[in-house]
Amino acid sequence: MSEIFVYVEGASDQLGMRELFADIIEIAKQHGNKVDFYSLNGKKSLLNNGLKKAINILRNRPNSYVFIVPDLYPPNVLFPHKPPKRIVEVLFNDSEVKYRDVIDAPWILQLSDRKELIEKCSQNFRPFVLDMFNILGVK
Repeated sequence: MSEIFVYVEGASDQLGMRELFADIIEIAKQHGNKVDFYSLNGKKSLLNNGLKKAINILRNRPNSYVFIVPDLYPPNVLFPHKPPKRIVEVLFNDSEVKYRDVIDAPWILQLSDRKELIEKCSQNFRPFVLDMFNILGVK
């Protein structure tokens, strides 16, 4: 059995990724594997504690894999971009609706086309997804 641990920044990331990959989580389960997403409550915690968690998991569970997937916001020198969260906020504001990330992110990602996200986010998201699919034997 393989276990895949994916650490993300916040609850909206965790819930959104669970929705986006719900079919993959189920396929993994059917084949005796486990995939789940875990929030570390912010970028600082993710970057400071994620590696320690990864080391402990890999040391104690040799058939496991760990991904640390930070948001690319706030923008930094290495990854300049306009964060998707801010784009979504603008779209909601244009409709005079307040964006609530923990509530809205999961249903938005549930309705999203994962293949399109992989194509459009080729720098960081695509390699993560392809690596995860490779581990699980998913095409």
